[in-house]
Amino acid sequence: MPRNSNLLFLPKLFILWGPINLYFYSFMLHNNPREFYQARLLEIDYELSSLKQKLFYLAWLRGIVFFIFAFSAWLIFKSSGSYWAIGLSLFFLGAFLFLIQKNEYLSRILFDLQNAKKLNSNELSALNNNFDAYDKGQEYIQTEHDYAYDMDVFGEKSLYQILIRCFTKPGKQKLAHYLKNIFVDQAEIVLRQNAASELSKLGKWREKFGVLALRKEDITTDYSSFSGNFFHAEKNTAKNGKFGTLYWKISAYTLSIASILLLILSLFGSIPSIGYFYYTLLILGIISTQLKYINFVHKQTESLHKTMQKYALIIQHIEETDFESEYIKELQNRLITHQTKASTALKQYASYLKMLDNRLNFLFAILSNAILLWDIHLVRKVEHWNQIYGENLTQWIDVIAEFEYLNSIAAFSFNHPEYCIPQFSPNYSFYAQNLGHMAIPQEKCITNDFIITENLRTFIITGANMAGKSTFLRTFGTNLILAQIGAVVFASEFIFKPIRLITSIRISDSLTENESYFYAELKRLKYIVEEALKEPPVLIIIDEMLRGTNSGDKHKGSEGLLKRLTTTNNFCMLATHDVALGSLEHIFSEKLKNICFEAEIRENELYFDYKLRNGVSKNLNATFLMQKMNIIEHNI
Repeated sequence: MPRNSNLLFLPKLFILWGPINLYFYSFMLHNNPREFYQARLLEIDYELSSLKQKLFYLAWLRGIVFFIFAFSAWLIFKSSGSYWAIGLSLFFLGAFLFLIQKNEYLSRILFDLQNAKKLNSNELSALNNNFDAYDKGQEYIQTEHDYAYDMDVFGEKSLYQILIRCFTKPGKQKLAHYLKNIFVDQAEIVLRQNAASELSKLGKWREKFGVLALRKEDITTDYSSFSGNFFHAEKNTAKNGKFGTLYWKISAYTLSIASILLLILSLFGSIPSIGYFYYTLLILGIISTQLKYINFVHKQTESLHKTMQKYALIIQHIEETDFESEYIKELQNRLITHQTKASTALKQYASYLKMLDNRLNFLFAILSNAILLWDIHLVRKVEHWNQIYGENLTQWIDVIAEFEYLNSIAAFSFNHPEYCIPQFSPNYSFYAQNLGHMAIPQEKCITNDFIITENLRTFIITGANMAGKSTFLRTFGTNLILAQIGAVVFASEFIFKPIRLITSIRISDSLTENESYFYAELKRLKYIVEEALKEPPVLIIIDEMLRGTNSGDKHKGSEGLLKRLTTTNNFCMLATHDVALGSLEHIFSEKLKNICFEAEIRENELYFDYKLRNGVSKNLNATFLMQKMNIIEHNI
């Protein structure tokens, strides 16, 4: 889509008017991704500049207050503890602690703004076809997958890298899962299409979601241990946890109250201090008998409080927004348990885990346990929380992951307003107008129209080397994957019927399994035929079949496979250099069609237009290219 470049340059006076005008500017440009992100960067830069100035002045004020506090403390010493000096010292100590808290709060906002700036800068890079800032998803590559390896779903410039706007580990796994397991149920796709369409209009909402998700790296992705109360993994625990029994509840509170009373009496000299010391040893002895279980619980949750706090803020962001789409409302309903919001419960849990982590400070652990039985009370609270909400935690985190997947396809939709929302065909047919590949810059991408009908199901695609056969196969395949996860597609119109996709494009041999390339390909073709006959219809995409054998054998084998597939209810697209296969169109005239890409030699230069044509390719280019590169003689 054409951009209005004049809007990209704002007068300096406009910037000085502040964030209100910048917000209005970004709102006006919400349909233009490039200008929206640039407007957001201007707004964020303004806020960063203002915030850094505040932090600078706050640092000076904090230093002055601390100096006055130190001076007042010196006055206490000089005035032999006069009340006015003590009061002055306490006042400035309180002011200093308040300023420290204020500094931490503003520093957190600064961190969020810096992440917001990074997110918008990354989006601008993505619009320029630079996805280096995003995960490639290498860990999800499966060479034996039905289509993911052949369709470049994971890896450099992959579908995953282009789409991903996930910043939590569960979110990344969710997106990878859907890309490997595309929906074949139309209703499921429609739900996600509507949800993504709504989120695509909420650019600042998605930005805040990403900023919150970037606050803390996830500690783990395995929350299954929390379901059904993880403390049951430890032997000899009661139904409600070891400290969830009435015995421990009464004992813990009784011993704590007694400890506080004895401490007060000891301070006022009513009992000997040595007596209270022996009591604390008794308390520590009791706790030591339970230390194995306490350490077990703490190990399960250690350093998890920041992740839980992050999840609580993300969920609160979801809870506070009124959505219209049916699927997002369904996700929001999953966040209410026992009449309690998930964000409230998670904040409570995070506070328990943070307090439990304080036991890592040895001095604090000794004093807090000796006086308050700290570990037992905190483990009791963790046990109680897990008893009520433990089985819901995995579900809540799954909602976050689902939103990250939806945010990914929503951002993809917003960044490409020229792409279309796929529509559904009542029968097994496929139609694409101006179909292109999303990894190719739009200004360089040559688009094509393509149609598959319920009767015309097999296509033989011929063409010279580098003419565009393989690219076209991947173009159709990747757009179909996008359509079946609820995303927009690179086409002006795309009509389809959800279908299982199986491909054979990128075959490799295996030295470890003593497997040749040819045998690996045969195994793949065997798998395709078995799956296609098991549960038709299946869409099969094959690029250059039987490359590992001689031309005569290759033709015979390819012809046999095409005949077999054409007589089934499956759909097949085969790219090949074997133009003789085109004769099958005469045998299966109603089911099979020849299409091709041509190459032309103009003024001793090879020219490709990458446009799809009907019929069998007539021009070859291997000899010409070898002569052009001086690999063979020109007179051959």
